[in-house]
Amino acid sequence: MFDFFKKSDNNSKGNLNLKTAGIAIGILIHSSNLTDVFTKTDLKSSFPELQVFDKKQLIELDLIFAISLLMFTQRFFYENIIKDNREANVFEKQLYLYFSLLHKTDPTSYAKDFIDYVNRVGDKGQFKYVGSKICKLLNKESGILFESINLAYGKYISTFFIPSIIKTWTSEDRELHELISKIKVKLPI
Repeated sequence: MFDFFKKSDNNSKGNLNLKTAGIAIGILIHSSNLTDVFTKTDLKSSFPELQVFDKKQLIELDLIFAISLLMFTQRFFYENIIKDNREANVFEKQLYLYFSLLHKTDPTSYAKDFIDYVNRVGDKGQFKYVGSKICKLLNKESGILFESINLAYGKYISTFFIPSIIKTWTSEDRELHELISKIKVKLPI
């Protein structure tokens, strides 16, 4: 059985870049899925506040999810999968590059905002960031809305996102090339 928390033995630079591209595409897909979950599901019916997103706010909402997933991914891989500092640095550099190409935005200032928030709030800030940003986006101060968003986000991470990025990380090169060929953005692999 494959040990997901053991450093992979086949992480040549090309293979690492290919896997990282697959992970970046996963972040793109999951940020869009999260936007749908928060604006088109039962959560929306429980909180009328989630029904009022205009087009600009939907773009911001997607970016909130994308940045939080990027930061979660970076930490998750550093703590659990990539144990070699050199490989971790390559992974981080490539992940940011692919993210910026796929999302058409440089994540650096957003990552700093995320890190500042987590440093102020503590380790749980990694999940509270999403609720905080969405409540701020909606200009709503509601502890119930804040906690409901954080719970729904945490459930999505554990139920869908983590299994997905692990599956991507363990995918064959052929499967990753197929995934990459389906997007419109040319990624330098």
